[in-house]
Amino acid sequence: MKKTACTAMLLTLLSGCIKIEFTQKQPETKTQQQVSAPQAETHAENMRHYTFTAETPYRIDFSVSEADIASAEALLKEIDREGLENSEGRLFALDRTDRNFLLSYWKCIYNSMYRLNRPVIARLADVFKRIKQEQNLNDIQLVYVIARFVQSMQYYIPPGIGIYSPARVLLERGKGQEGPPPPDRTNGWHGAGDCDTKSLLMVLLFIECGYDAVVLDSYRYHHAMAAISLPGADGVSIEYRGKNYYVIESTFPNWAIGQMPPQYTDLSFFLPIDPREGSPAVERALLSAHSNPAVTSQGASEREPNNARASADKVGTIIIEGELDENDAEDWYRLSGQEGTFAAITIIHGQDADFNFEIFSDDTTVASAHSSSQADTVSGAIPGVCHLRVYRVSGRGKYTIIISPGGAAEKEPNNTPEDASQSSDMAIFGELDNQSDIDYYFLGGQEGFNSTYTIYHAQNVDFDFEVFNDGRSIGRASGSISGDALTIDNPGRVQIKIFSKRGSGWYLMKIDRNR
Repeated sequence: MKKTACTAMLLTLLSGCIKIEFTQKQPETKTQQQVSAPQAETHAENMRHYTFTAETPYRIDFSVSEADIASAEALLKEIDREGLENSEGRLFALDRTDRNFLLSYWKCIYNSMYRLNRPVIARLADVFKRIKQEQNLNDIQLVYVIARFVQSMQYYIPPGIGIYSPARVLLERGKGQEGPPPPDRTNGWHGAGDCDTKSLLMVLLFIECGYDAVVLDSYRYHHAMAAISLPGADGVSIEYRGKNYYVIESTFPNWAIGQMPPQYTDLSFFLPIDPREGSPAVERALLSAHSNPAVTSQGASEREPNNARASADKVGTIIIEGELDENDAEDWYRLSGQEGTFAAITIIHGQDADFNFEIFSDDTTVASAHSSSQADTVSGAIPGVCHLRVYRVSGRGKYTIIISPGGAAEKEPNNTPEDASQSSDMAIFGELDNQSDIDYYFLGGQEGFNSTYTIYHAQNVDFDFEVFNDGRSIGRASGSISGDALTIDNPGRVQIKIFSKRGSGWYLMKIDRNR
């Protein structure tokens, strides 16, 4: 493949990572196998529970702490900062004019993550080795167990250059909450990452379990996969170092060893990277990470420290998830892609917290939200570089920032089912002009999912909504509070109706796919 040192392509590689879904008949349900890490666990808040199904349902209980991720996340923060300064490769002393710069750059990043995360990954690999021994699995069967473990984790694009450390993938709550899953949640409770992040975790687990594996990166397809050298395997493979490495898709369950996603027609555009292969240049970066390993509480979209404008996280997504507490009173983000737009920005947080935010265009304050309500929204024009400051007034906990470029997603008139606005977003920002106004939306991409719909609005109004499937009403949320939610299966095409019981003003509908 043609190699380039184009920075824009580098940053697009992981921030535009693609999730691949494949439907396959699930195996017959059997008794769940519950496996815990062998060492004593003393911090319940660090315990994570991973649910997935291979030949049988599994639940792995494993402890990951912020100390496990500190050095790797500190290094990734420095790499993110390089991107903001347009000086990628400085930490690794790389020559950006080298035609192989991108390949060398990601080799250094992967090798750094391998070396900084090896203790926690080796500890987790011991759990899989015990599974293999106790259940008398062969090599191919264990590979499938590890693959399903990673594939079942939530797909989520990390901040900055778009990579989590492997230990942080394990620490993320993903689709679940704190604590163990309910008995019926047999797939995808904890853990989160995107294609390259999950592929790296999968490859490191393979390596620690005694297999030979590499990450396959493609700049052409903006995608990454795992690949393993495995005697007895079949399917699509890439030749590297005189061996065949069989592809394994990491983004979604049920992809088999050697099964190539059909949209990636040319495997020659995937470059194999062995995370064990380092260079002297990596040592400089590792020393930097160990000298500044400070990590505090952080949400899925954060990479701490981001407590000042100079250390703002670069974010290219429209949904940001963060966390504030007494020791972490403010977070800063640089919102990539908002320059020259008009945007509505909404904050959502718990009822026991009061979090506010400010929007900056270059150095000018464009708008600010000071309400103490659970959800608050403001909008404004952003002609320059957009920064967002989220700060704590009282309380602690998680928050979600939702950005609606261009303001409202609705296109009036949308007051009848026939005139419904079309939307494939996971958040819809709109407005009810008066108590008789009704808004309808067709939601693309929800077919076949179980989803949770949550409506947020100002405290002094009462907005309800109703969900339809192929024209038939399947559920209605009629509570009077902001944050009223409905969880429901969507077998067909989804239409949603939003209407006022009292008052007028803005609303935001947030959609979460559960399974």
